[in-house]
Order: sequence, then structure tokens, then C-alpha cells
Amino acid sequence: MLKHEASVEKAQKLQGAVFLLVTNRSGGLGRSFASADGVMHLTPCYNPALCQQCMDRVVSLPSQQLVRIYHLLASDSIETRLMNLRSLKSGKAMSLLDPNRVNKTKVAEVKTWNRKKSDEFMRMSYAIARSDADHEERRLRTKMQDSNKDE
Repeated sequence: MLKHEASVEKAQKLQGAVFLLVTNRSGGLGRSFASADGVMHLTPCYNPALCQQCMDRVVSLPSQQLVRIYHLLASDSIETRLMNLRSLKSGKAMSLLDPNRVNKTKVAEVKTWNRKKSDEFMRMSYAIARSDADHEERRLRTKMQDSNKDE
């Protein structure tokens, strides 16, 4: 077992506040950090796919655990301007590829949300998904009842 693999294994088993320093590149080597509850990007990652891959290493789909993701940037720096440009371009791409009503919220706006605003958005998203699921269930039940009447 490599040294960094042993460090990751040890960190996964520890309780409490544990920091594991991983670069964007080494974090993408097939390791999953599913027990983490936060990610802090110390260096800007200009490649959106690489940045997303790093976040996906921590956020696992079946998990209900809240994971906070932070980007440490100096104000009024070239890094901040580049990250804002990246967010703007990602937002435009998202609106073209996924134009549904929930994802129309601009990425730049989402970046400024506090926890309360994030929770409100998640509740709204859940309500919309629940409403759509209820509507689909009623439609299918009606369809089944109509087919039973015809028999």
C-alpha cells in the first residue's frame, strides 16, 4: 500500500475534525473520501471537469450527508476574476444543456447564498420533484383505472 493510500485509510477511520491535504491531481487518482464533510480548495482549479471530479470524490450519491465546499481566493485577484469567468461560462453551458425551471438559477447567484438560502432552494427543489412525482402517480392511476373500466 502506498504512503498516501495509508494516510487516506487512516483518515477515513478517525472521528472528529480531521484534515487531509490532497491536491486536485492526486485527489483524482480513483480514491473516494466519502467520510469527509467538507472540501476546501486552496488553489484555484480552472478546469471545471477536474474541479467537479474532486468534489465528486467527497459527495457520494446514496449519502444524505451535508458536504460543504469552499474555494479559498484572495479578493480582487486574477484568480478571483478567472473563477468568476469560469462560473459565468459554466452557467451559460448549464442553461443551454439543462434549461429546466430549477437549474435556471444563475451559478454566480448560487455562489453568494448563505446556508438559509441554500436550504430554501433545496426545499423548493424537493417540493417541485415531489409535485412532479405525485402528478405522474395520479396520471398512471387514472390510466390504470380507465383500462380496468374498458375490460
